[in-house]
Amino acid sequence: MDKTVKADSVFGFIVEFDKNVQYKVTIRVTAGPNIDVGVFVKDEYIKLKQGEPAVPITGCVVYNVANGTLKCSLEKGSYNLAFDNTDWGEAKPGGQAVTLDFQLVETYIPSDTGGGGEDESDMNTMAIGVIIGIIVAVVVAVVVVIVYLRRNRQPGPQMLAPGQVYQPPQQPPPQFPPPQQPPSQYPPPG
Repeated sequence: MDKTVKADSVFGFIVEFDKNVQYKVTIRVTAGPNIDVGVFVKDEYIKLKQGEPAVPITGCVVYNVANGTLKCSLEKGSYNLAFDNTDWGEAKPGGQAVTLDFQLVETYIPSDTGGGGEDESDMNTMAIGVIIGIIVAVVVAVVVVIVYLRRNRQPGPQMLAPGQVYQPPQQPPPQFPPPQQPPSQYPPPG
């Protein structure tokens, strides 16, 4: 994006993030003096615009840059990105306008790095998805077991029509050999 910043002025705009981000601004001055670029909270940005001493977010500023990159980590929130062509920082414009080309890139910080990239609602959505997946798996398993049992069950009392009484199959009584007399301890008579 090309922009000309008048001498002794500040060009800026609001940047808002709904999650923590790694923010990167690539700057290339195409005409004029070097420039200072920083990220400010609203109150500090207002001070900068009014020519008062202003403090950028720690680590979110590059001074006296002709070609460079501003990189910083920002928490969820609203900020002001400022291209300063005043004598606030280290760059000294000397009454000249500056023309620059810049590109903005924001990368969400994943939550496992401690940056909190995923908020609580994302985690709740994932948990609900896992729970639904488990419930579906259990229901499918129960249906499979029921179908298996119905296809493979043996006839028995559970298959009687209403009002019928179960009659076990008739088996003939067991056949035992006739009883034998034990041998006598006494010799046979006479």
